[in-house]
Amino acid sequence: MKKIAIGLSVFFVLAIGVLLIGPSLVDWNSYTDDIADQVEKVTGRKVVIGGPVSVQVLPSPRLHVADVHLANIVGSEDARMASFEFLEVRIAAMALLGGKVRVETIKLMRPTVLLERLADGRVNWDFSAPGAAKGGGGTSQSAAADKPAAAGARGAGSGIAVDNFMIEGGTIVYRDLQRGREEVITGIDARVAAASLNGPVESDGALTVAGHRLAYSLNVAEIVQGRTIPLVFSLKLGSDTVIRVDGGVVNVPEKPRLRAKITGSGPNVADAIAATGGPSDLPVNLAKPFSVLGNLEASADGGRVEDLEIKLDTMEFHVSAEIATGDKTVASLAVKSGWVDLDALLAPAPPPAKTEVAAKPGDPKKAAPTKPASAKKPAQPKSATAAFELPKDIQANLSIQIESLVLHGKPLEGVSLSADLANGELTLNQATAQLPGDADVGLFGFLSARDGNPRFEGQVETRAKDLGPVLAWAMPGVAVPAAVLKDFSFKTPLVVDGNYAQLTGIVAAAGGTKLTGAMTVAMQARPSFGANLELDKIDLDALMPAPAPAKGNKAMAPSGAKAGGGASATPGATAAPAIDLFAPLKPLTTFDANVKLAVGSAVMHGLTARNIALDATLARGELTLRTLKVGNFAGLNTTVTGGLAGLDGVPTAKDLKINASIKDAGPLAKALALDLPVSAGALGAVSVNATISGSLLSPAVTADLGAMGGNIAVRGSLPVLALAGQDLRLGLSARHGDLAGLLRRFGVNYRPQGKVGGFDLTAQVTGNPNAVRIDNIAGKVGPVTAAGSLSLALDGTKPKAIANLALGPIDVTPFLPAKRAASLLDRGWGITRAPAAWAGPGGNPLMAAVAAVSSRWSKAPIDLAVLNTMDAAVTATSPKVTFEGAVLENADLGAAVEGGVLTVERLTGRLFGGTLTAKATATSAGQLSAAGQIAGADLAKAGKALGSAAAGKINADFDVTARGRSEAEIVSSLGGKLNFSGRDLDAEALSGSADAGFGLGGVVLALNQLGGVLGGPKQGKGLADVDAAFTIANGVATSSQLKAVTNVGVASGAGSIDLAAWTVDLAGAIQPAPNLLSAVLSITTRKGVNVPFSITGQLDAPRIKVDTASLGTGGIPVPGLDKLLKKKGVGDVLQGILGGGQPQQQAPQPAQPEQQQAPQTEEKKKVTPQDLLRGILGKF
Repeated sequence: MKKIAIGLSVFFVLAIGVLLIGPSLVDWNSYTDDIADQVEKVTGRKVVIGGPVSVQVLPSPRLHVADVHLANIVGSEDARMASFEFLEVRIAAMALLGGKVRVETIKLMRPTVLLERLADGRVNWDFSAPGAAKGGGGTSQSAAADKPAAAGARGAGSGIAVDNFMIEGGTIVYRDLQRGREEVITGIDARVAAASLNGPVESDGALTVAGHRLAYSLNVAEIVQGRTIPLVFSLKLGSDTVIRVDGGVVNVPEKPRLRAKITGSGPNVADAIAATGGPSDLPVNLAKPFSVLGNLEASADGGRVEDLEIKLDTMEFHVSAEIATGDKTVASLAVKSGWVDLDALLAPAPPPAKTEVAAKPGDPKKAAPTKPASAKKPAQPKSATAAFELPKDIQANLSIQIESLVLHGKPLEGVSLSADLANGELTLNQATAQLPGDADVGLFGFLSARDGNPRFEGQVETRAKDLGPVLAWAMPGVAVPAAVLKDFSFKTPLVVDGNYAQLTGIVAAAGGTKLTGAMTVAMQARPSFGANLELDKIDLDALMPAPAPAKGNKAMAPSGAKAGGGASATPGATAAPAIDLFAPLKPLTTFDANVKLAVGSAVMHGLTARNIALDATLARGELTLRTLKVGNFAGLNTTVTGGLAGLDGVPTAKDLKINASIKDAGPLAKALALDLPVSAGALGAVSVNATISGSLLSPAVTADLGAMGGNIAVRGSLPVLALAGQDLRLGLSARHGDLAGLLRRFGVNYRPQGKVGGFDLTAQVTGNPNAVRIDNIAGKVGPVTAAGSLSLALDGTKPKAIANLALGPIDVTPFLPAKRAASLLDRGWGITRAPAAWAGPGGNPLMAAVAAVSSRWSKAPIDLAVLNTMDAAVTATSPKVTFEGAVLENADLGAAVEGGVLTVERLTGRLFGGTLTAKATATSAGQLSAAGQIAGADLAKAGKALGSAAAGKINADFDVTARGRSEAEIVSSLGGKLNFSGRDLDAEALSGSADAGFGLGGVVLALNQLGGVLGGPKQGKGLADVDAAFTIANGVATSSQLKAVTNVGVASGAGSIDLAAWTVDLAGAIQPAPNLLSAVLSITTRKGVNVPFSITGQLDAPRIKVDTASLGTGGIPVPGLDKLLKKKGVGDVLQGILGGGQPQQQAPQPAQPEQQQAPQTEEKKKVTPQDLLRGILGKF
């Protein structure tokens, strides 16, 4: 027995040794393929064990597997679904001897799990397919086997305990290829301890989501009565945010359901959302403290949240939500709040504070996250944006009610939104709000998916009794007059389809104005819109803000500018940036548009424009105007067609046509505060027809301008001189049918005595910013032909003009004003008859012809400063200049302006067969000079001009200077000399100029006529020589050499003429040549005939006085007096001297006052020689 006992003992020892030592002696790596095959049969996925597999029993059971990979489903670009670096399991040996399983350690190192939804909707975590492929009996047997297992779960689970289950450096990747999303959770570190499979269980750990480190803890109590599992779950976000779920899972065997109370609080909602994988670029500012309190109930088929109270800063929300899953998911969400500060939610969020969590040595959460075997990024769907769709298997309801929503500092009352989702369509029942100022807005409609894009069809409507408060709230600072904002309403059907929004039936009204039409807006990378609108009327004046009141103080000069307005020149200062003329057009390049607009009437500046129409397209920076028309704006009719291209740079005009016309520009100019060059009546009808093509810096222009009864045509290129760098090249033509009428339109009271006609001129204009030339001037001004050129230099300190004109024959007479059209000697002055002074006793007052000017020298300043504004050189020629019979042949004028001095370098020609030369100067300071001469002029050729058949030669020269800035100053300062001489003048022919020489000519002519009669018929036709020399100083012309010599006598004298005072003071004596009359007088008076005379008074009404007292009294008969009076020529003179009397006439009476004539007597007396001579001499 003892040997048997020893043998049995050895056997058991050997058996136990084999059991304990045997596993370690087995090469388990040779069975890895068998193990993988068994797993593949269960999962349907291939398993690869790349590392060693080891199993040991002593000193404690241990399993170690390394480098294990589970294959992904077919169709995924990633070959692996899961992998881990190694798995180690240790079991307590002593517990096994007691019939219990106590797992000391389970350590899973760097596991990586890929959860993937493919583009076709398949998911890789579905392992049902392989199991289902097995025989049908397998499924029923498995289910039957599960029932006793479930029944004995509590008993079996109570014998298994896990002391420490650790996961280090784990990674979970969720990839959705349908939506192009990928979420990664890295740094998963977890610890789990379970007293038994029935609990209690404790777990804690941490993980990283979207860069945020989260920590959690879970405590699960032991199952109560096999039905209830109490638990507490806590999630810590950062350092201060904690979410806690405190409750339990009930109905564990049949239908587990979680019932818990949820609480939470934290300093920043935005950080909490980002930490849980939510978006970080939220549209609202949620960087605010929060708290959450509510009840949660959830199960596998749904859940609900009740009495959830969320406090966000000072705002409070009450939320209730419910969801039920099944064949169709049903959900509802209701949110209520008494007050929401949307301004605070829309305010910019503060920048996030950078925090760095220090890692402990060997802390796996700081290690580089391990990704799936494939490092490729998730495949994107074929389209850049996932197709939009609303789920058809979800039925949901959303309700939001906010009593007061603060936006832009004002509360929006009664904000309400109600929407339902069913059958893949969202119905927006209402979205309403009451805006500031008793205005409300509402929106309703339907949202659905069409061709992968969202489509909304609905209607928006708003109304306001007064839109002013709404505008003040929505657009502060925009001032719109209240009158146009009354009774506002807006309503339109609205369609939003993908990137397009359509307002298909706009009906709007405000302030009595109605707008109708439709609009489409494309919301894409390059915005565009189309509009077809009709506006019945609009008062633009009412829309304009009131002008700001004028301030009494002067506007301050801008910084850096001098008081004079010029910029201070600082050495080395940066030059001002160049001005972009076309900058206002640049915004038109940022969008496209197609617009049709019709306006019935528009009021601007008190005027009404009617029938306004715009039809235009804007595409890729090119504007096409099919029509821009203003039917009638204060009489102005305008039409613009054509296009502009290249709006992002220098625009190019494409056949841009502008047509405008107006019959009376007065009302338009008054309304727009335009300064017309002439009155509207003088301007007359105005028309513009222009075509512009090419770059706007140098466009080709064709234009016809009509105004003031004339027309100007322009053809050529018209560059913007300062920028184009090109020369101006234009052909100009100007036409008008009535030159005199045109001048009268400019305010010149010009009525010529003859028919002037119009003008027709053409020219070529070229130029640039430095110089302009007008060449090929050709045409007519009235009957006068004109040709020549004009150049203007602009590159100097002041402009300089050079003109060369060749004129045809000119008859000045038709161009002269009609009221000044008499003769060369009669310059349009009125001719009056005035009584002459009579010094002797008795006799009749005699009448004399004197010239009277209408006005004196003006003291109005003459601005000669214009001579400083430019320099000039002018030449003009004409083969013949005619004036009232006076002909200046080969006229040649040369003049220049330089340095403020006008110099007439030459004025030459042939006048009356003689030569004329003259020159003159004038300075801007008022210094004047003139000099010239007429030599050998033949009075026979000047007869028509002088109004007589005079003959003889005349010579004259002058050299005068003056200074002053008014006519009065110039005349008062006049100085120099004037000489005149006439030879062999036909005295009888001069009878038509009896007023010449302020009365001296009359004295000489009368004596010649009388001397000729008394001395014989031939003596009366003698010739006369006349000499006059004046020295002028301070406006006074003084002469000591006044002399006229004829064959019947000599008249000589001296004196002065004060031009400034307009007076004359001349005196002298008349000495008849020896003849019968002078002999009789000498015998009678016992002395020679030497009759003094004087001329005094105003130049236009001189007093002529002849002293005849020395002739004595008595008389002798004058034989043949009757015959003499009847003689032609001489009789006329005597008739004039005697006042038309007969040989017998009453004796002269003393002079009477001007108001009455001396009484006449009926008595006839015999005329004595003394009386006759007194009458003759007193006449002059």
